[in-house]
Amino acid sequence: MFIKRIIGLLFILVLTGCALPQAEIQPTAIPETSAPLIEVHPAQPTVTETSPAPSATPTPTCAAVAATVTISPSPYPPTPTPLPDLDEAALQVATLTLPETGPITLQDGYYAQGETRVSLLTWAKGWLVYNGGIDAVAAVSLNTGGTGNFVYLVAFYNEQGTAMQHGDAIFVGDRVQINELSIWDGRIMLDAVTHWQDEPFCCPSKHVRLTYKNTSWGWRLERMATFMPAGAVHQVSFLRVGPLEGSRLQIYGLVSTLPAENTLVYRWRAAEDTGGAILEQGTITVIPDDTGSAGHFEAAIPLPAVPPNFDAVLQIVEISLRDGSVLAQDSAWVTLE
Repeated sequence: MFIKRIIGLLFILVLTGCALPQAEIQPTAIPETSAPLIEVHPAQPTVTETSPAPSATPTPTCAAVAATVTISPSPYPPTPTPLPDLDEAALQVATLTLPETGPITLQDGYYAQGETRVSLLTWAKGWLVYNGGIDAVAAVSLNTGGTGNFVYLVAFYNEQGTAMQHGDAIFVGDRVQINELSIWDGRIMLDAVTHWQDEPFCCPSKHVRLTYKNTSWGWRLERMATFMPAGAVHQVSFLRVGPLEGSRLQIYGLVSTLPAENTLVYRWRAAEDTGGAILEQGTITVIPDDTGSAGHFEAAIPLPAVPPNFDAVLQIVEISLRDGSVLAQDSAWVTLE
């Protein structure tokens, strides 16, 4: 019984040992004596730093351990604040340049000076220059006092939320009816109704899809497709351009509808002037297919007589028998060495 009490008392002392109050020890008076006094100094503890064995378990103590936390700066730069997208509000007050007007600034999507009127028709947003913000393209109508309403496309890049014109304005036509405007893969795409060459400007009926590419020489018409009233779609597409073998360029592509007499036309032009003088042209025969596509073409196109390192564009076009206009087109920009 006595042993159990001793064990219980020791257990209580262990539990309360960390919280025992510190007793203040008063110095004990030393009685006067003729014997010499002996001063006793407590030994200074000697601390030897040793590395604990890997398997040693630290002995818990009652002393509080103050942890020091050092916060190192992140090695990564702070995430930049994303640019606001260009929207209709930004385009309604944009500054733009048309060939007939020079620089003008819209107010609420409209500009008027004398007989000149410019109106914002529609717009679309998407990536054009990949500078961190969403860009935009706008379709505007220009009237200079007559019956014509000339439609232009104007590309804008995003400068900290402000619309800044990117390249020259693209002329589409007179009194063009816009169905849809969009941006895809850095290109401007327009679905619209324009004119056959034998019909009046008042009444367009040629349904086309136009694709414009940003080249080193500005925005240029890259592709064109025509939707016929009966449902046929006339479209031509490059699948391969090259290699260059001697004085000829190998090409391969598809058509969605067989052209008249199964014939396409190739045209060489200067790269910066895709609607300008034809350097050389000829015909390509389309081979009908039974595998989903209407037909394909494969040819070795002769090169034009140009100086070395000449930048050119090769256009493959389908010509309309109705009026000689272009029904379908695809383009490839190449440097002729």
